[in-house]
Amino acid sequence: DPAPRVVLPGDAVHALVTPTPVIAVARLRESGVDAVEAARIPPGWSSDQPFPGSAADGVGTGATARPRVVVGDPDAWLMRGPLLADIRRTGDVVLEGCTARDVRTLLRVRAAPPPLAPVPGRAWRITPEGEIRRCSWPPATPGSPAPPVRQVASAPAAAAVAGPAQPVGISR
Repeated sequence: DPAPRVVLPGDAVHALVTPTPVIAVARLRESGVDAVEAARIPPGWSSDQPFPGSAADGVGTGATARPRVVVGDPDAWLMRGPLLADIRRTGDVVLEGCTARDVRTLLRVRAAPPPLAPVPGRAWRITPEGEIRRCSWPPATPGSPAPPVRQVASAPAAAAVAGPAQPVGISR
């Protein structure tokens, strides 16, 4: 399951579809991403304008722009279809914690997205060109630490730590 970590360019606004938008906005802001809930975006707003309210601090402009992400759950994005379409023209759409049906419904694509491994943090990323790819979420940001490398213990060492072997298939 090749799922590279998402890197969101700072020159576009991106959309995140997640079942927990409030938590996602808080985590994105902690990691240096300019994030706002879709419900806070006024009607008629376009992706070339600054974010409204407290998220509009000017950091999303210039050569060292931070990524800007509008976050909502699938129902919020269904109600904000024109906003999603505007963002999709120039930015990525990431669906984290969603179903294949959400991808087809929200983005109006017929093809089923590639299957995701049952691993936390797996998501689909849809590019402005319409390509659907697997990815790992949350996004990588400039200056963010590299994800931890998992070390696999050798089989004898793992068995020694686990204790005596138990017969397979027998419950006690």
